[in-house]
Order: sequence, then C-alpha cells, then structure tokens
Amino acid sequence: MATIIDVRFADETVKAKYEILKQKFESQTSQLNQFDVATYNALTSHQAALKEAKTQYEVGGLLAGSKEAINTATESYNAALSSWLTWRNIYQGTQVGDQVAAQAKAVSDLAAVNTAVANIKQQLG
Repeated sequence: MATIIDVRFADETVKAKYEILKQKFESQTSQLNQFDVATYNALTSHQAALKEAKTQYEVGGLLAGSKEAINTATESYNAALSSWLTWRNIYQGTQVGDQVAAQAKAVSDLAAVNTAVANIKQQLG
C-alpha cells in the first residue's frame, strides 16, 4: 500500500516555519531603536508612494508637469535613505562619525522627503 504525501501541506508548513524564524531573526537584528523603526517605516511608505506615482505617470494618470515633482521626491528619498544608512552604520560602529549629527541629518532629510511625497500624493488625488 502506497502512502500519499500532501506536498502542498508540507510546503506550506515549511514556508510557515521559515517565515516565523525569519521574523524572529529580523526583529532581533534589524531594529536598532525607536528612531530606526520609525525612519524605516516612513522610508518604506515613501518608497511605495513613489512607485505608485511613477506608475501613474507612465500610464498617463498624472499631468506632464508631475515628472519634475516625482524626480525631486525621488532625489529627496535617496538622500534620506543614504542619511539613514549612514546613521545606522555609525550607530552600529561599522562607520566612524558623529552619531548625533548623523541622526540630525537623517531627520532633516526625512522631513524633506515627507514634504516632497506629500506634494505628489496631492497630485495623485
């Protein structure tokens, strides 16, 4: 008598265990402090908004003048991401620098991208 194994169930079980381990590992290593979490969440949200704006622009859902606003927001996003990564490296000790100054720069750059993305969201409606 042959035994039939439900491969789909086995795959889903393995996948679920992997996701649990992945979340456990990432939550312990990726969140440095509350500033880090808040900045990461804001950047992730802005990245999604920029992706949506670019898609809308490509399909003609935004005015032609929106391209400049999208480019400005993208530049602001890149600057904020870079500042945040620099701060993280300094905080973790993998880069030399002034942690307080790096955090202030990240906050300033994040404020700029907040404004730029808010302008795009107004255009999206």
